[in-house]
Amino acid sequence: MLHGRAMTRWLVVMLAVSGMVLGLFQAVGSSQGDTRSLPRPDLIEIRAGLPAGDQEMPAVHFMHDRHTKAVGESSCASCHSKAAEKTVFRFKRTGPLAPQAAKTHYHDNCLTCHRETLAAGKPSGPLAADCRACHRKDAPESNWAALAFDPSLHYRHEQAQSIRPFGEKDNCGSCHHVLDPKTEKTVPAKGKEGSCRYCHKPEKTVDKETNRETRAMQNAAHDSCVACHQNLTVLKMKGGPITCAGCHDSMQQAKIEKVAQVPRMQRNQPDAAILATRLKRAVGTGKETAAPIAAVAFDHRSHEKAVGSCRSCHHASLESCAACHTPVGDPKGNFIRLEQAMHLQRGNASCISCHNQAKTAAACAGCHAQMPAKNFSDADCRVCHNLDLKSGDLALKDKEIGARQAADAVTARTRPLPTVAKADIPETVEIKAMADQYETAKMPHGKIIRAIYDNLGDSRMARYFHQEPATLCQGCHHNSPPSVKPPGCASCHGAPFTDEAEGRPGLMGAYHGQCMGCHEKMGIEKPAANDCTACHKKRATTLVQGTNTQ
Repeated sequence: MLHGRAMTRWLVVMLAVSGMVLGLFQAVGSSQGDTRSLPRPDLIEIRAGLPAGDQEMPAVHFMHDRHTKAVGESSCASCHSKAAEKTVFRFKRTGPLAPQAAKTHYHDNCLTCHRETLAAGKPSGPLAADCRACHRKDAPESNWAALAFDPSLHYRHEQAQSIRPFGEKDNCGSCHHVLDPKTEKTVPAKGKEGSCRYCHKPEKTVDKETNRETRAMQNAAHDSCVACHQNLTVLKMKGGPITCAGCHDSMQQAKIEKVAQVPRMQRNQPDAAILATRLKRAVGTGKETAAPIAAVAFDHRSHEKAVGSCRSCHHASLESCAACHTPVGDPKGNFIRLEQAMHLQRGNASCISCHNQAKTAAACAGCHAQMPAKNFSDADCRVCHNLDLKSGDLALKDKEIGARQAADAVTARTRPLPTVAKADIPETVEIKAMADQYETAKMPHGKIIRAIYDNLGDSRMARYFHQEPATLCQGCHHNSPPSVKPPGCASCHGAPFTDEAEGRPGLMGAYHGQCMGCHEKMGIEKPAANDCTACHKKRATTLVQGTNTQ
């Protein structure tokens, strides 16, 4: 055993050695820096084409931006080749490789670069013996965030002079293209511009008849967007980001310049349109028919402002809904009938489901989250289907006449939010439930009603669908017909906190659930749910005999 100074010297030596060993492993294992464990938006998982279960070593999580910085942002050619004047976003090749060939390709090229960098006296990546430095089980997490090409970003590209094709009046042809089957080349999509995602799906697709491949959306975006940004950078012109983080880091996305007022995007769309598929088809066949339900005057212009993209409604193409969703179902629309496409309550692609999503906004959720959901059969169809037409009407035969009639109908229904007369709105309502333990609660009824009206006053959707003055009263008085004098809560909710027999809350539970639930959904912090005396002061003595005073 060691004693005294010998023990001290031994501990110092061991600590020094362990520090050297730890430092050596850190230097080898984290040659890319000690920030590797932090979430990153630039991680690219390299599997060399092998399925997850067939790999001898863990997949490599390649930090793209770190390498871009090391070789210089204008030196994509260090790792990427060009084909047809475009950068190919594969590593040092233009085509795919078989798994074993890809493995050799990555090892040869990556390690060669690392050795050359090290020989030049610069910080370098791992070498041949440092397998675990790249093939790690504890790979960092990805915080990659999809970039929304919103109307503001689209407009900025639309106006950018740096990408305008020579001799063209606009930039549409710089990005929007279609394939010319004769020349096998892409050409500008004049008048047929649509979302890139209509052709470029999440995964590569192959046409069964022509065997022609269409790139996946990710590849198409990088081939076009990043390559364009790179070219502008080389030309010393203002362009977009060329790093992964520049587009896919949420903090960087928040810094993207926003255009406050984006002009309406023009794509030959109507301001308003008549939705009457069966009647229009009857006109096309020359057969007279009675409409099974009244037509809809659809306000296309206002819906454009309400959604972030045309794809919110036109999810597969910019054709009309009826082109894919027929009354009886069609393979083109995945056999989703027109009625379903318009009225399904689940999801977010139909008219009704989108309107239901709008009800989750704080200004709406306080009422709608607590109202019983209506079945489709209980809906008032005439709210939307209120344009009575016959198959012989000119509005169905002439597109311009139809657009004008639809626009007139839309204008006619624009109105302020209907309100109950001030004299019919009690300013204060006394709630005497629980008066044995607490003072009577004095609810500022008038103040609450005014706040609801103020929150909804700017909502075109609320102004349209709340057609009766007492409709808003149903947010609280939810199971009675609209009325300025609805029955009291005690008419339906009994004395117990929970009425097990009826399956509905008792009076006390109803009051607390309604008030607290509304505050929670609308983000109202005061009064807090556990602050009882903020609504009703505690009594010093009880009013009900036999009740304990606390």
